Amino acid sequence: MSDKTFAHPRYEACRAAMAVVNDWATKLAGLLLGGMVAAIAVSVSVRLLYSYSGIRLSAPWTEEVARYLMVASVFLGGAVAAFQKRLIGVDAFVSMMPSRLARWMRAFAHLLTLGFALLIVWQAAALVEFGLRQWSPVMRMPMAFVYAWILLGAALMAANTVLHMIGEIIGAEGLHDVEIDEDAAEILSHQGTKP
Repeated sequence: MSDKTFAHPRYEACRAAMAVVNDWATKLAGLLLGGMVAAIAVSVSVRLLYSYSGIRLSAPWTEEVARYLMVASVFLGGAVAAFQKRLIGVDAFVSMMPSRLARWMRAFAHLLTLGFALLIVWQAAALVEFGLRQWSPVMRMPMAFVYAWILLGAALMAANTVLHMIGEIIGAEGLHDVEIDEDAAEILSHQGTKP
């Protein structure tokens, strides 16, 4: 552990806790994505069975389940991408700036992302409240369950963004970018080699 990370033990503890939360969110998003694929497979199988055998069979719930699982996996995945700093961003100008100014520009970018995430949280909270009185057309479940995934994903994205913004301000965030830089270096090293 370097002197720089030792100077921010609370930040490191928060980062470790958020890493655990995001690890679980990654696993859950994967399960939701797998459920979506399974629902689509059932839908296609039922259609094929109906088309080729003439058996009157229908599974309208599969499309609804697949849609709702996709929404959940997208918002959880977006939050995890925010934690891993894998969201799309243009950093060409920031990389040309002096390191101190670049750090503050990244903190400002995190602030803008936080504003966007909090806007989604605010709107999703209103949707959850509205969804308590709204039912899905086929499965007849409260839409609040679907909207709650949006709220959860946006809240996790906001928490991840706050963590990164604080890390940039105190100067501890660059220590965790080494892993991403190593991934980039590995990709670049393989571009010059032939299979």
